[in-house]
Amino acid sequence: MRKILLLTLLIIGGLYGCKKGYDESTSTNTLIVGKWGHVKDSIINFVNDTSVVTVQPGGVDSIEFNKGTSGSDSFTNFRYELRGYFLTLKYPSYVSVNNITVPATDYDLKIRSLTKNDMVLFFDFTERDSIGRLNGSTVFRTYSK
Repeated sequence: MRKILLLTLLIIGGLYGCKKGYDESTSTNTLIVGKWGHVKDSIINFVNDTSVVTVQPGGVDSIEFNKGTSGSDSFTNFRYELRGYFLTLKYPSYVSVNNITVPATDYDLKIRSLTKNDMVLFFDFTERDSIGRLNGSTVFRTYSK
């Protein structure tokens, strides 16, 4: 009888522990808020379907996401849209430090991982040529709080 009672308690505890639901404290919208330092870039360069992987240390640049839809990086302010793990950064036109006008640009990214202290963003700058070979690069940019 004790074995059945123990088994029943374990099953109930397991079911209660696996309870799923929306937890605001760990949602993407909440976790992304804050200032993130650039740790490293893992870059995969493609030339005619051949890839070369390089890892580069991060610089002194950072990115900051505010509550809502505004943010900033080392160069300028931006707006952002977050749809699950899909992130769009919307940069306005601005004048760079070299006095060059940079046109307004949107970047569509995917959040590959996101925790309270670490984030990896995925940039895809690849395209297929006229005969289907992959060219360009993908970047996994790692940040830390």
